[in-house]
Amino acid sequence: MPSNSDWSRPENLAVIDAYASLLQAELRGESANKAATMRSIQPELQSRSISAIEYKFRNLSAILETHEWKYLSGYVPAEHFQADLETALMTRLIETPGILADAIVDADQTPPQPPQEDILSRLRAAPHLQHKIRTDNVVRDSIEAPTRGQLPSMFDREAANRRLGLRGEEFVVDYERARLAHAGKDRLSRSVEHVAITLGDGLGFDIKSYNFDGSDLFIEVKTTKYANTTPFFISQNEISFSKARSIRYSLYRVYKFGPQTELYMLPGAVEVSCSLTVSQFRAWPE
Repeated sequence: MPSNSDWSRPENLAVIDAYASLLQAELRGESANKAATMRSIQPELQSRSISAIEYKFRNLSAILETHEWKYLSGYVPAEHFQADLETALMTRLIETPGILADAIVDADQTPPQPPQEDILSRLRAAPHLQHKIRTDNVVRDSIEAPTRGQLPSMFDREAANRRLGLRGEEFVVDYERARLAHAGKDRLSRSVEHVAITLGDGLGFDIKSYNFDGSDLFIEVKTTKYANTTPFFISQNEISFSKARSIRYSLYRVYKFGPQTELYMLPGAVEVSCSLTVSQFRAWPE
């Protein structure tokens, strides 16, 4: 069989089983040799190269991202996958309760606060995407049920973890204070305010910081333990605030939260930097 032909169902199943075993090991915090795992299934794949297997892993990551699941680290989602591959992966996960349970436990856990050493080095450029970063939870008036995947959404559970959100905000407060102090703006550094705590939720932003010229900088923080392209929830109030204060507003995306925490910034109106998708609905009984 030529290596560029469509993958057969047995080939897809072999790759799915290898990917799922590696993902479960990652969810449990266990070490696993990804390269050795790929080599071990090569005989079942009829002359497929390691690079072809790696790309198929990326297809599987794209499927899991579509279903709002954590995917295997190191394999950035690659779209344009076979429909048969998605069906087979969903079946595999649904029929394997252990993976479901491990994923739920992982989504519900909150890592410890990241170390403060070299906090300014955690900044990264925003990911360059073929499409905008996707967000969810723009509420509209409807009694229709949103379309959901067959799997429980892991980022639904993660977003409900208030401790994770709070720790992400605390990390950004420390980052902003360090950023301003590093620039010699000690007075501004001391004035950074965690308004989500001091004034409460509902303002449309979490942190009041400052630009180097002393002008206000309004920061909304969205935190995930997962990859930098993981979708996040955002309210209509937060979207409206970002539009009204777009010149002095920035969304800070904190990702890989834990020892390897990183962040990037999306300045300006959220509707410009992100792709908004309705996922929750407000309903009134008739």
